[in-house]
Amino acid sequence: MVTAFFSLFLAVSAFCNAGFDNLGANSLQDYATNPTINLAVAGLIMSGSLGFAVWIDLIQLLRRYIKDRPRNWKLACRPLSNQSRLVLISTTCILLVGTLLAWLLEMDNSKTIGTLNVWQQLMVSFFQTVTMRTAGFATISYTKADFSTNLLFMIQMIIGGGPGGTAGGIKVTTASIMFLLFKSELSGNSSVVFRNRIISNKTVLQAFTVILFFLTMLFVGYVILLETNPNLSPLALLFESVSAIATVGVSMDLTPSLNTIGRFVIMALMFIGRVGPITVLLSLMTKKEKQVSYSPTDISVG
Repeated sequence: MVTAFFSLFLAVSAFCNAGFDNLGANSLQDYATNPTINLAVAGLIMSGSLGFAVWIDLIQLLRRYIKDRPRNWKLACRPLSNQSRLVLISTTCILLVGTLLAWLLEMDNSKTIGTLNVWQQLMVSFFQTVTMRTAGFATISYTKADFSTNLLFMIQMIIGGGPGGTAGGIKVTTASIMFLLFKSELSGNSSVVFRNRIISNKTVLQAFTVILFFLTMLFVGYVILLETNPNLSPLALLFESVSAIATVGVSMDLTPSLNTIGRFVIMALMFIGRVGPITVLLSLMTKKEKQVSYSPTDISVG
């Protein structure tokens, strides 16, 4: 009965991207090489972080495939919305690239995965890439990971999961829109395009606003932590700040060492990250949109 409760608790926590576990102080580090637990927990994390809109799309796609029996899978995938396609494509790319980079950075680190065989190293690297999408579980100690690896983890935390899901961060769609904007600027296109569809300027501006607000709040919180906790590691404080605002929950064993002000800062960052930048910004904006148009002007940048 106790084992069943622990399993249920862990499953709910993983799907909701909460990151809480009842297995002890080491999180899932004792199960780092257990493929059943790693894959099951990772699957639940990804299921919750994709977003419910994507799951509705996938369920409808499966129903159509079973009912209509199209000649090939490509025909069955046509009804997927562009948002679902963008979430699935970007999530797959992040998982593949993140796993490969984490493995390359840590493969020779005997304090983390250096003593494991290649398949175990890849599994642990994959799990870290999944859990950094705001899940909060850990199968390695981040205090023992390399500096560059922790920077990679922080980038993954900031990106987060899909919109409308249980994950935090700026969301994969926001990051993808910024990537598409960068790509369109390099190619000289005047519009941001995804699968032969133009992403509206309003959506691009919203994505940029979310990132700017997110990074601004992160910077402010980090500076306050640096000033109020000068004896603690700057890297660990940054890791803690990113983990808080991205609602991940991982730590470099720093949380108990924070003073009262530092803990309030972490709570504030978690609240902002969970409510979401868009919600916070909307609460600060005026209700009426000003119907005023101005003449355009050109300003050099860069």
